[in-house]
Amino acid sequence: MTNVFDKSQLDVRSNPNLFINGDFSVDQRGLNSAGNSSYTLDRWLVYPRGGLPEVNVNQAQDAMPALGINLAYGMRCRATAPGSGGYGIYQKIEGGDFFNKTFTISGKARAQTGTVKFVGLLVNLHNTDGTWFEIANDLTKDVTIDLNGSEFSATFTTPAPDYPTYGEIDYMQVEFLFGDMGTDDDVYHTHFKIEEDSIATPFVADDPATNLAKCQR
Repeated sequence: MTNVFDKSQLDVRSNPNLFINGDFSVDQRGLNSAGNSSYTLDRWLVYPRGGLPEVNVNQAQDAMPALGINLAYGMRCRATAPGSGGYGIYQKIEGGDFFNKTFTISGKARAQTGTVKFVGLLVNLHNTDGTWFEIANDLTKDVTIDLNGSEFSATFTTPAPDYPTYGEIDYMQVEFLFGDMGTDDDVYHTHFKIEEDSIATPFVADDPATNLAKCQR
């Protein structure tokens, strides 16, 4: 009997990814930019935290050979100024029904130099009038990321729509938080995913045309 691999079977076992450009393969700006709550690779924002004054961000290839993900794109983050702290990577998920649901975020990272920790997550709901509410804050993960690479995940549950009283929701902001980064440390990230489930399922990339179209919406 011939065992033929069918990609559609993998897709069935993988929940849809609510992030856009989770493999960081689209980089229309093409910038080697400092991430200070500004857009970097398409749809993603980065900012320094916890005493780190600046993070340099750019697209990199072949980022995860230790995890068996060769020739993949990734986001490279590097501390370029003296300091000790970390950084956040986040995306704004627009539209959708965010209440009374359980979500899981997941990703993969490798530290080319030094070690970094995946600390946890922070989630806010933002209204169309500019107000916002923090609905999840979990800083207990403490996953060490080194040259061998690591996979990480965290789960959160959103509240009922009437507690507290929310306005008209514009987007949900979901942040991956990293810490213990030193000057000139290089960290590569890929396969960022958020799904409606209590467990992390495999990352399945959009085809390039679909991914680009989502980024250009």
